[in-house]
Amino acid sequence: MKSISPINLFYNGKNATAEIFELYCITDNLKDAAQFYYSLRQKDDQPSGTVISSGNLLMNNDDYANNWNTNDEAYSWAANKLGLTITGDYVNPEFK
Repeated sequence: MKSISPINLFYNGKNATAEIFELYCITDNLKDAAQFYYSLRQKDDQPSGTVISSGNLLMNNDDYANNWNTNDEAYSWAANKLGLTITGDYVNPEFK
């Protein structure tokens, strides 16, 4: 998970602020395409924050060849697609 510059979103009938970005690879053909699940979370009393937005992103062709040599590169690619600014790694307070 990564910390991000706060982003305001409408969630459950009210405004909420996401400050945590989570990204998982859910499929990868190991050739030219990978699909990712992402979630944007708010910092709250839930162990990893409440999910206030989520979805899937497809990385393929040149994006796959040029943007996924490391996990940090995949995070940067996804953040760029979503208009997010990564500010650092997020460390869950429960695991400190």
